[in-house]
Amino acid sequence: MTRIALCYFGISRSLSFTIGSIRNNVIGPAQAAGESKSYAHLYRQDKVVNPRTGEDHAMDPDEYRLLAADEVLLERPDACLQSRGFDDFKRFGDPWKDKFNSMRNLIHQLHSLDQVGRAALRDGADVAIFCRPDLQYHDSLAKPLASALAAARPSVLLPFWQPHGGHNDRFAICVGRQAIETYSQRISQAAAYCETLGRPLHSERLLAYSLQRAGVRVRTIGQTASRVRAGGTLATVCFRHPVLRDIANSVRPAVRLGRQMLPHLQRKPKPAHLERAD
Repeated sequence: MTRIALCYFGISRSLSFTIGSIRNNVIGPAQAAGESKSYAHLYRQDKVVNPRTGEDHAMDPDEYRLLAADEVLLERPDACLQSRGFDDFKRFGDPWKDKFNSMRNLIHQLHSLDQVGRAALRDGADVAIFCRPDLQYHDSLAKPLASALAAARPSVLLPFWQPHGGHNDRFAICVGRQAIETYSQRISQAAAYCETLGRPLHSERLLAYSLQRAGVRVRTIGQTASRVRAGGTLATVCFRHPVLRDIANSVRPAVRLGRQMLPHLQRKPKPAHLERAD
């Protein structure tokens, strides 16, 4: 039977609000599809402060228990920053321009992915579902999971929305050891990404860089999920396909011009008065 790993990473800041969707749309389909085991690498903290998202909210440090994961590794925030070269990445710039707070969060995310992915690989997972516990999953993963199980080669299934110049990194279904390694261990490619491209560290673009470099096939899926802030506020997300978005952006100026011209086109011309020739 196919071994499916459920891999939770990051922080559980809003899990009491998202756990229902995780049970229905992630855990349920995984259990129905094969032999599943769940792993979690999370940061143990009692407060979330994020100026960029406007969060300053207390957290229940034991909220992670709602996941009922088979294996849980809890880590203190910031413990990984030095070993992961946080200060080295700063020299490439701060794309968020928030005093490297967002980059700090990204390093935490990538480290957490690496740790939970290694746990899944240790047990010989054939398929791994990587999901953040602070997302409200609006759609069941049953269909893309069935498609993943039928895949004949290593591949990664990613949401099509919000690629931000790379690939969406909110959640993923990875098929095969190579795909699981490449997706979860991409922090090992972060220095090469910055050095080779001369760019600041960027989450979605690093993912695209790592998958392309490893030759892992990428397939996009339409399932959606929204971030839930600490305290239960649902973040606004645009789920429009980037191609449709670009088309809409390209025709919008023409539509605006047409609306401006329409009143003039609808005016009735004044009748011409001809002078009689002598």
